[in-house]
Amino acid sequence: MDKRTLTVVLLVVMVALLVATAASAATLGTRSLSLGSRGSDVQELQRLLQQNGFRPGPIDGIFGNMTHGAVLSYQRVTGLPTVGVVGPLTSAKLLSGLTHTVKRGDSLYIIAKNYNTAIDALRRSNNLNTDMLLVGQRLVVPSRQAAATKAVARASLSTNERELLARIVHSEAQGEPFSGMVAVAAVVFNRVDSKQFPNTISGVIQQPYQFEPVLNGWVNKPASPDAYRAVDAALGGQDPSFGSLFFYNPVKAPHKWLGEKPVIVRIGNHVFLK
Repeated sequence: MDKRTLTVVLLVVMVALLVATAASAATLGTRSLSLGSRGSDVQELQRLLQQNGFRPGPIDGIFGNMTHGAVLSYQRVTGLPTVGVVGPLTSAKLLSGLTHTVKRGDSLYIIAKNYNTAIDALRRSNNLNTDMLLVGQRLVVPSRQAAATKAVARASLSTNERELLARIVHSEAQGEPFSGMVAVAAVVFNRVDSKQFPNTISGVIQQPYQFEPVLNGWVNKPASPDAYRAVDAALGGQDPSFGSLFFYNPVKAPHKWLGEKPVIVRIGNHVFLK
């Protein structure tokens, strides 16, 4: 084999390896990633972290200390549980959009235009109550398609469904922090979006043996103004539960089956779980 033929063969092999690597790194997969993990999914994690402005170290498919530090920073900035482990929540957040570091002269309008997303989607994704931004602030930037899908799905909420949802929030979370009330409403929305549950608000709430206030009749009590505000916040895309499908009060109502599930977040007296 002459030099020219050998060179061509080597180039073909290198291109094939690069294509295979790119294909295998196209997804984070489903396994949890943590210190010591190795593989193409770790490589994809490192690429996404770097793309979002964090520093995972070499893109080598090895979950080392630098990648661990970058994961912790990403989770802290985006409001996820700061655990350093990449599970479904962190993967979904990484895949749903980018993060942007606010620079001098930035505004929500400019950022939305640059990333081809919607201003309202930026507000919802970052729980912003004001349009004022700080230099150095990190914002999660959702894709326009993801924002539009959720907006269309929730825009169809009827007056009766809004009232029913407010009543379940009031009866389940009265006396809890406002973010806890929003989280309860978000759990209902998350169930509607999940294939595990009915696909309507009333179907989810009235599903047998799911909500104690439905069983004891407390759901029929009028909802407070805060409960309606919490529903509207969840309707706008806020989700302090980080995608949870379940919640309960482990002190008032211990639950063996739910107690075996990993806790996503604690708000007030409630724990929220997937």
